[in-house]
Amino acid sequence: MSAVARWREVEGRMPFVRGRLPAAVPAVLGGLLAVATIIWPVMRISQPIGPDGPSAYFVQRVWSWGRYTIEGADLDQTSVVNVAPGYWLGLACLSGVLGGVTWLLRRGPDGRVLGGVGVAFALAVVGGSFVERLGNVALYASMAETGFELETLPAGRVELVATVLLLVALLLMVWRPVVGLARQLAAFAGRVAARGRRRAIADEEPEGAARGAAPRVGTAALRDSSPTSAGHSGDRGAGVGFTDSATAEDRFRPPT
Repeated sequence: MSAVARWREVEGRMPFVRGRLPAAVPAVLGGLLAVATIIWPVMRISQPIGPDGPSAYFVQRVWSWGRYTIEGADLDQTSVVNVAPGYWLGLACLSGVLGGVTWLLRRGPDGRVLGGVGVAFALAVVGGSFVERLGNVALYASMAETGFELETLPAGRVELVATVLLLVALLLMVWRPVVGLARQLAAFAGRVAARGRRRAIADEEPEGAARGAAPRVGTAALRDSSPTSAGHSGDRGAGVGFTDSATAEDRFRPPT
């Protein structure tokens, strides 16, 4: 028995929906890994503010949900905490986990919809924080004269892995409906184009009938002008005339 057949046999004995495990696993892992960004900071920003030495640095640690702490020589600033975005990020992590579980266990279209929506919401929050951090890194890197030093902390690298996992899970969830919708749209566009071509041909036919057929051009025939009989020397043939069709008699013969 091949590995694929063995896996299908094992999958058939499991309580989850067949074929949905590849998308559910990265969704659950991504949601669980994103929890680390709630607890630990993802980036460290430092800048020298005096003579050389460890105590002469301004240090700021930033969390993905907006919290930051400031440390440094002769700095009396306290940590700034706004817990509302932290709750929002926690809800996104839970949404990713539940979305993956729902996708795996719930049969029918409602399981697909709930799973996809949950993972999409988690990706929007976690991935949005990651993209925002990339923007901050690019901003500080463009201001080299300020002397800022940026360091991605381990939680920041975990955030990257969680974002990639959630993105992979969402793509695995939606690629079949998207491909099916694209095929339907392509078929509909083909039908519309064919209908337009048939309509254009139908519009051209009355125009051709209104113009009428091209007039037929008659054929000039040179007939025999010799006398028809010896007794009637004065009678002549019809001479030159026009006809619409040539016959066997329509040929040139020099007069005798």
